[in-house]
Amino acid sequence: MNKRLVLFFFILTVLISWGVGVLTARYWLDISGPTIPLATSPPVPAILPSPLPATLYCDAIFETVCHSSFKKDPTGKVLRSLEGQVWVLRTLERLLRKYPNHTPDEIDEKLAQEIYTPSKRKTLIKLFEKIKSEMLRFLITTKEIDADSFEILRQRILLIQLELPPPASIYADDPDLLTLDNAFFETASNGQFKIRIGGAMFYGATSQFNLVFTLAHELAHGIEPCDFLDNPKIQAYSKKVMECISPLQVKDFCARDSTATETFADWIATHVVAEILEQETRHFSAEETQTAVFNSVIDLCPEDPDSEAEIKPVWDSLHPSSFYRINGIFARHPKIQKLLGCVEREKGFQKGIHTQCYSNERRIR
Repeated sequence: MNKRLVLFFFILTVLISWGVGVLTARYWLDISGPTIPLATSPPVPAILPSPLPATLYCDAIFETVCHSSFKKDPTGKVLRSLEGQVWVLRTLERLLRKYPNHTPDEIDEKLAQEIYTPSKRKTLIKLFEKIKSEMLRFLITTKEIDADSFEILRQRILLIQLELPPPASIYADDPDLLTLDNAFFETASNGQFKIRIGGAMFYGATSQFNLVFTLAHELAHGIEPCDFLDNPKIQAYSKKVMECISPLQVKDFCARDSTATETFADWIATHVVAEILEQETRHFSAEETQTAVFNSVIDLCPEDPDSEAEIKPVWDSLHPSSFYRINGIFARHPKIQKLLGCVEREKGFQKGIHTQCYSNERRIR
């Protein structure tokens, strides 16, 4: 039997062992695997809508988002992580059966062509450039960054590339990425800065607001303060930022076990997606706007939001908990609060980034 086919059934068995047998079986029967444009939502199981609370509190967005159904906003929707992976694995199996004599590299190429279609690549690349522009606009309006430091950060942002197949060979050093629901920033051995997106995530996330948050988060890793330790001015600015968004980790910001760099990336990503949401939802209905905001971060939700253990990240301990990322960072942005129409409780918010940390004029004191 083809080694690729053996590997496929092994991975699928592991998925089922995770307790997703029902979900996998449903998709095994129901999902067809056509190439889809970004604006077309992938098939998802029918889920009864969850009623929204009469009063939406700004410090309870996690509970609302993570207990709501996965719905389509005007730009698309977001599949659960395992749903995207199951579709990709089913596509891989179909290709293995259709081309039994192909080499593994040839199968990878066929798979990449089915996932990373020209229309979706074009849309994502255009969106990536918009995210870069929004991030630069945020930095240039920040009074605490001098012209020289801004130019250093600008050059770094412009150098970061979005690396997408095909050809599949550009992921040759990590071929499993074609089937994974993941995105990450990395510095290659040749010094190139790049962001990669796994096949399951590329297929499963069609909401442009979700893609904005994901890409902006990874892009922010390219300008995190730990990469500029030899620049006193950037360090001075970064210290003031960290004193606002993560005061308990200012001294140990670059420690290997610190969550501060991920908090920094979420802080930047929240600002970028808040600005783009404000621009793009002007003609949305209230329900469409709310769905767009929820879709921005719905993939941060744990598989079981009612399980206290799963509120914490299960795949990367360097990320803050899902609860904190949504409630303590994302939901603290004034524009997110305005778009949702949420209200503050009388006692105020106790844990999380202060809303002033998102204001260029009042963020740093």
